[in-house]
Amino acid sequence: METNPAPNAPQQPRCGGKTGRANWPTRRWFLGLLGSAALLAALGSHEGLASEETISARDALDGTRSGALTLVDVRSPQEWQKTGLPEGAEAVTIHGPQGLTGFVAAIRARLGEPRDQPIALICASGVRSTAASKALRAAGYTRVLNVREGLFGNQADGPGWLRSGLPTEPCRSC
Repeated sequence: METNPAPNAPQQPRCGGKTGRANWPTRRWFLGLLGSAALLAALGSHEGLASEETISARDALDGTRSGALTLVDVRSPQEWQKTGLPEGAEAVTIHGPQGLTGFVAAIRARLGEPRDQPIALICASGVRSTAASKALRAAGYTRVLNVREGLFGNQADGPGWLRSGLPTEPCRSC
C-alpha cells in the first residue's frame, strides 16, 4: 500500500478496489492554481472586450505620425531587441520588478500628469496590452486605446504590425 504525506486525508477507493490515502495535491501546486485563477479573473477574457477601446495597428501608426496619440510598447526589453519597436513607440515595459504598478508610475513619469491624452498600447498579440490598458484606466487615464492585434497578430483581431508591413525602429534604450 502506498503512503501519502497527507495524514488526515480521507480513505478513497483506488484502482483495483483497494483503499488508501487520497492523492491530495501539494500545497505549492494548489497555491499556484489559485494564483493562476486569480490572474485570469483579474485580466478577464482577451476576446469580446466590448467596453475596451481598440485601434488597428495602421491607425496607431497614423496617430503616432500625426502627433494625435502616444504609442507605448509594453513588451520586455528582450523582445524590443529582437524585433525593434513600432515606429514612434515609447518603450515602457510591464515586466519591471513592480509589474503593472511600476508600469503606471513609468507612464506618469514619461508622459506627464494630464490623464486625458490619447495613449495606444501594443504588445506581441494583445494580451499584455489588455492588462496594461486596464491598469491605466484604473489609475484614471481616460483615453487608453489597445492595439489588440499586437506586433504578431492574432486570429480575432488582425494580422499585426509586422505582418502588415508597418515600420519598426531599433530600441534606443535597450
